[in-house]
Amino acid sequence: MKKAEKAVSKKELCKKTPKCSYSYNTLFQVKYNANGKLSLYYSDYAYTGGKSGKTHVTMYNFDLVTGKHYKIKDILKTSCTYKKVQKYAFAYLSTHKPYSDTVLKISDVTVNKNTQFSFYKGGIYLVYQEYGTQYDDGTPFIKIPKSVYQ
Repeated sequence: MKKAEKAVSKKELCKKTPKCSYSYNTLFQVKYNANGKLSLYYSDYAYTGGKSGKTHVTMYNFDLVTGKHYKIKDILKTSCTYKKVQKYAFAYLSTHKPYSDTVLKISDVTVNKNTQFSFYKGGIYLVYQEYGTQYDDGTPFIKIPKSVYQ
């Protein structure tokens, strides 16, 4: 990134604006630590010119007794449960601002083996990426109660 910043700083645009100063920041938070489960939130932010930077979120979920790394397929075990969770998330996103402006059909909400999630006391949060096709207003955390998928 430093190499790219140095190369772009020689361009005419960068002589007229301070927007050619690149940055990279990362942070982590413990999102959940109870009942033998741990959810860690990692956020990477990069600004490489343009209107704004981009954030990418990665969630890590562990069993504190066995060390097992949970994937969403360990929680949503059948295609039916994926569909139930997708419908629930769609119902929320399509009726709450700012997401309701861009979430218009169920296919706008992805729930698959790559969907990020975090535990909470009563279920899971689905975690969507900022600047995905429809989520340009931050990183949505959609609360999904256990009753939806169990």
